[in-house]
Amino acid sequence: MRPRVVACVVVTFVIVGLVTAPCALGKAKQCKAGTVKVKVGKKQACLKKRLVLPPPANVAPALAQMQSAIAMTELGFGTRSGKRAAPLSRRVGRSWTKARPRVLKAASAAIARMAAPLHSPAATAAGADACGVIDMITAGGSVNTDGTPTSSGGFDVGGVGVAIGVTSGGGMELGLKTTVQGDTYTFKYESNESDCGKHTIPACPDADGDLNATGAKAKVGFSNTVARGGKVISKRSYAKSITVETRGKVADDAKLDYVDVKYSEKTTVVTDGQRFTSYGNRSTRINMRSGNYDPGESVSFGSAAEAGQLANTAGFEADAKDFAAFVNKTMGNYRDRENAWQKAGACATLKLDPVKDTIKVKPGATGSFNAQVLAVNGGGVAAKARWTLSAEKNGTFSPTSTSDRTPAFSYTVDAHPTTQKLIITVHATSTAGVAEETWSQDIEGLQTITGTFTGHTTDFGVVYDWTGTATFTKTDTGTDVPGPGGVFQLSSGQATVTVSGSQIGSGCDQTGTTTIGLFDKSPWTVTGLEKPFSYQVIAPFKPDPPNATNINCSDPNRNGSDAGLGSMPGAALQSGDIAEGANLYGLVKTTDDLYKYEGSATSNRAGESENWTWSMTGTP
Repeated sequence: MRPRVVACVVVTFVIVGLVTAPCALGKAKQCKAGTVKVKVGKKQACLKKRLVLPPPANVAPALAQMQSAIAMTELGFGTRSGKRAAPLSRRVGRSWTKARPRVLKAASAAIARMAAPLHSPAATAAGADACGVIDMITAGGSVNTDGTPTSSGGFDVGGVGVAIGVTSGGGMELGLKTTVQGDTYTFKYESNESDCGKHTIPACPDADGDLNATGAKAKVGFSNTVARGGKVISKRSYAKSITVETRGKVADDAKLDYVDVKYSEKTTVVTDGQRFTSYGNRSTRINMRSGNYDPGESVSFGSAAEAGQLANTAGFEADAKDFAAFVNKTMGNYRDRENAWQKAGACATLKLDPVKDTIKVKPGATGSFNAQVLAVNGGGVAAKARWTLSAEKNGTFSPTSTSDRTPAFSYTVDAHPTTQKLIITVHATSTAGVAEETWSQDIEGLQTITGTFTGHTTDFGVVYDWTGTATFTKTDTGTDVPGPGGVFQLSSGQATVTVSGSQIGSGCDQTGTTTIGLFDKSPWTVTGLEKPFSYQVIAPFKPDPPNATNINCSDPNRNGSDAGLGSMPGAALQSGDIAEGANLYGLVKTTDDLYKYEGSATSNRAGESENWTWSMTGTP
């Protein structure tokens, strides 16, 4: 949402002791386009927007401060007592017209070289910021022309000697000196703000989306002395104190909506013994969605004092450059913070209840979990959030998106999951930042495998066919097998065996039907972390022989006699050909469904063919 548009901006500037270089004042009820309404004392005036709330300027604050200081100290003015201070160009003559651009160029180069260590590998590795530059200068005492710290020496820029140092208060100190047409200009700039100062923006917003910087009280000092023939012909100084407050607001998309800026300044200029002081208060709302701000959407205010009915437009313009640089730097700093918290977990974390991997769910079961975004800065639940669920596995979730502050998400576990984990990725943007977590819970693995099977084999002319049922139950040992399967043992099972055919050499046919049990604890194993799962089984018959009688005997006296068959040849259920034990891998079958096992197998036992089919179901 764009900030409310204000048609005319109200600004109060106070000028104490200054009685010349005014702008025209009047009873301005409406301001023309491109101007804003200001108050000077109790009266109103219309000033150009660029003088009051200029657009952001991509210039180092220290350089902007120096430009402002030079602009202010070169002005002439008069006082109410009638004394006058001549403009610097009139005071010293033509040398100033050549010295001025030379000094500004050298100042710009000096500031750039001061910041050069920020781009060095060492500084980058240390996460250096503007304050880190001062630390490097402090350690070295100065900097080389390439910006690297050194213990001594200055440098020259276009005939201007430059020296960089650090003040006792930890700020920046810059000295400039040049001679033009016999006039020696000596400049000294000091700032306890040093392009970083004490205007500290937190790394993260709080739960309500507030990202408020501490107020900064910075002092800037500047002096300019001109000497000719060993005699000082002009001495001027400039001092400014700045109080700053910025208040950012983050929306539920984890992006900055706006930053409110309050910027108060007091400037005192002493020109060849004459003094004037100005006060100004500026405030604006930076629209961080557009990355810029419109002065027409800003509000400025202040209070009146002595001689406040005169407006020094040149002074306003000089101070406006400083303000424009500050706003640009503030926008950049806030944007850096915003970019950093786009990384999930940097400023916000998720609280999911139940916590991941703390419960077990069953296939086909339903449930829910609750979610909150917690702020790293100060704790607390984010005031607003947007949620998105993605990458679901082994279940369905609802809703997949919501703007509820503390939503509850429902889930249904797949009836036939492909792994033993119910998984969903939970992503949230919020007033506290971006958070993400993969929520998961264990799905109960197989506990039993049960179903039916058939088999067929021959042995010396006797034909055996059977159908049976079996249940395999997971063992304690099976819980150690990775994946949702495990080791299962036969807990119950039997088969109905039908005998037919004619035993070689018996002279009779054989017939009979018998129920025979399967060996207890016969193994069935299921392995694999996800589909396709591998499984194998061997379940032998118990040694009970099938009941069979002889029929159609060549000797009729033998009809009805016991066929005298031995125990069942081969296994009741087998998942492959083991080739008399030489091919154990032949047992392995695969399935994509952990809860469904259907298949068949054949084998050749000592020249006798065998085959099996099965249809089994796994249950959790």
